[in-house]
Amino acid sequence: MNWILKTFILRFRLCARRPFFWVFILIAVALAMTPLFQEPAGSKLAVGVVLEDQGSQGRELVRLLQGHREYDILVLPRETALDRLKAGKLEAVFVVKENFSRQIERGEFANTVAMYTSPASSAAASISEALITNTLDLWIEKDAVIETRAIMSDWGLSLSEEEIAALRDEIRTVYYNSSFVVVNTYMPLPQKAAERPYQVLVDSVCIYAAFSIFALFIGATWMIENRKLALGLRFAHMGIKPWQGILGDILAPMSMCLLGGLLAVITCSAIGGIPLLVGLGALIPLLLYFTAGAGMLLAVTAFVQNNMQLMLLAPVLTLINASLSGMLFKLPDWAALLEYGSMILPGRWLWLGTNTGGGPLLGMAVCAAAWMSAGLLVSAWRNRAALIS
Repeated sequence: MNWILKTFILRFRLCARRPFFWVFILIAVALAMTPLFQEPAGSKLAVGVVLEDQGSQGRELVRLLQGHREYDILVLPRETALDRLKAGKLEAVFVVKENFSRQIERGEFANTVAMYTSPASSAAASISEALITNTLDLWIEKDAVIETRAIMSDWGLSLSEEEIAALRDEIRTVYYNSSFVVVNTYMPLPQKAAERPYQVLVDSVCIYAAFSIFALFIGATWMIENRKLALGLRFAHMGIKPWQGILGDILAPMSMCLLGGLLAVITCSAIGGIPLLVGLGALIPLLLYFTAGAGMLLAVTAFVQNNMQLMLLAPVLTLINASLSGMLFKLPDWAALLEYGSMILPGRWLWLGTNTGGGPLLGMAVCAAAWMSAGLLVSAWRNRAALIS
């Protein structure tokens, strides 16, 4: 155990002096902060509005639509709006026709607005309800004024502007506060509002883990150097077992990655308003993740001949681990076989452990122990073979 500690301290000092290692760690920490500044997926539905009408009623309709908090109303030119709808960037497009104000002023609402939706949209009904409701709001107010004016005209009376304003206020009060049916629009969100900060922490941890393991992989040049310098032979003369030297060496870059994880968790907790103790709980899955990653690195790089091969292998391993594990994006339904195969990857167990409340913690521990054991055995065998040759 004493030799493991000595080897670890020596290797940690060497790794800490390599600027590129810290650069990759800090880049991973910066990328891990991106969920803090992203709008929750599904919190607002993007809706385009094409305002062809130049009258006051058209502008009032847009104002009413913008009052719906569940929609992100974007006033756009017609071609731009339809192009975005085709590209899937909008859920729907409302077209307020050029005769809208004129017809509403006359107490008519037929053929005043048009709506375009994508067949893939699951919210077409609720979106159309908002358009219809707000159009009827304007029509009811104007039609009530027209009818009242006509009735009073039959009696030889006129309707002043103050009376018109009072009538509109009364209509709005009755319409919004005295209805016998109250319709509440419910927009399903990916998670409850109270769960949002903790999901941000989970996303940040996964993003950091996905990219920081590249620093672990790229910093493994010492493994190749050890074989070339026959350090295993020197360790043997000093009474150090091969696995002790390898374990002490690999613990150093692991610790640096874990320190970066600590920085990411503290920063995310501070900005996201998450209790620090909750954030620090994420370090346990990260420790198991980097342990498994280090073991995988030992097993794979035991067959790498030079640093150039390692430079090519590191991004490939990082990409496979990140993409198949679900840490950056969910695999499509047709990739079910790949998802099952990804159970051997450290990233898959990290994703499961952080997104399911730590339930698969035992699975994470088994994965970490299996990869580390395999890595130590393969690496020790490879070093012994290098000594014999």
